[in-house]
Amino acid sequence: MAYLFWNERSQTYGYSVSREAKDFFLEDQTNTKRSLKDFLGNKIFLFFGYIQCKTACPPSIGAFLSLSKRLKEENVIFIFISIDPKRDKQNSYEFSKYFGDKFFLLTGNQKQIEDVTNSYEIFPYKEIGSDEINHAGHIFLIDTSLRIRYIYPSNFRDISRIMEDFYKLDI
Repeated sequence: MAYLFWNERSQTYGYSVSREAKDFFLEDQTNTKRSLKDFLGNKIFLFFGYIQCKTACPPSIGAFLSLSKRLKEENVIFIFISIDPKRDKQNSYEFSKYFGDKFFLLTGNQKQIEDVTNSYEIFPYKEIGSDEINHAGHIFLIDTSLRIRYIYPSNFRDISRIMEDFYKLDI
């Protein structure tokens, strides 16, 4: 299923969608098993990437950090799903400390990661002879009933405008 992006610029910043966010079962930075349903009732920013990434991830991680600081009083969770479980598992706890207790770095085995990336239509791949993993840099904004409401491609990182969409979820 391909995404059909429609966005009426005067209404929203991110691409407006309304579809169920697919559930998953992964392990967080404290080795606790997590499901997307564990976060029911929270707004969720979801991103797929990896700690060592030098391309799509730094702007998205920066957006997560900015949003987490500006929305610290809000009912919001930040989920970073690692697409490089072998390397990220050992660094996940240290990395996650910068974001506070509303941040979850989730990972699993390669099959689990493939299943969840496929269900969100993120198709990472490794170039032959490289450690870099090519992947889409989308951030998903999920509402309190676990529906994807907005998708922000990697070039959509205007924090103020993302926050406007975030508050529209309350309307």
